[in-house]
Amino acid sequence: MNEENLRRWDGWWKLANREQLLTFVLIGLLTFIGLSVLVASVLGEGTYGDPGSIDFLKAEAEELAKQIGTWFEYFFYIAGFAVLFSTNIGIVDYVSRRTADSLKTGYLSRSEFWSESKLYFVAAWIIRIGVQ
Repeated sequence: MNEENLRRWDGWWKLANREQLLTFVLIGLLTFIGLSVLVASVLGEGTYGDPGSIDFLKAEAEELAKQIGTWFEYFFYIAGFAVLFSTNIGIVDYVSRRTADSLKTGYLSRSEFWSESKLYFVAAWIIRIGVQ
């Protein structure tokens, strides 16, 4: 550790925080507002399914099919699947990486058998089994 490295670290940390603010807060908020406006404009006022359910997605897809065409209903479902699937994969990846890193740098730092790759695989597999 020296002054130059600490200065570079501080610069990188400020940039990383700005990037996180932009991508997750600002873009996430705009996307959330945009999707909410889409639901409200397509379905209008009312309740669609039980609170906490996603029945409104089916109602929205069916209404979009009426307004635009059947192809758009399928597009809507495929886009929704892609968003949810990529989010799921991202969460599994993040948790597995954090787990592998924490175990390898802590409890298993001297282990020659347990590499970060093996720990990552085991963590991802445990998450997969737990989801079923």
